[in-house]
Amino acid sequence: MWSSKYSEDIKEKVLEMYLHGEANVEKISKRYGIPASTIKNWISLYWEEEQARAERSKAASRRKRRFVNGKELRVVRPTSGSAYIDWRRK
Repeated sequence: MWSSKYSEDIKEKVLEMYLHGEANVEKISKRYGIPASTIKNWISLYWEEEQARAERSKAASRRKRRFVNGKELRVVRPTSGSAYIDWRRK
């Protein structure tokens, strides 16, 4: 997720506790010995990532689906400089 001196496991536990309402930032800070400002930063980054994920999902759902002869036409861009067409049955 984010680089720092704390492990990903600790970050995930802290976020889970906070998001599930198990404890507030101050209690988590005392329990794990992590500064409250660090925890608040992790929470902010989490919500920024969630918002970006939701926006990408909305954009994907708004794409117009095109069909030719009963097959869905999809343009796939595995890299920024190339593209190919993928045909899928309905």
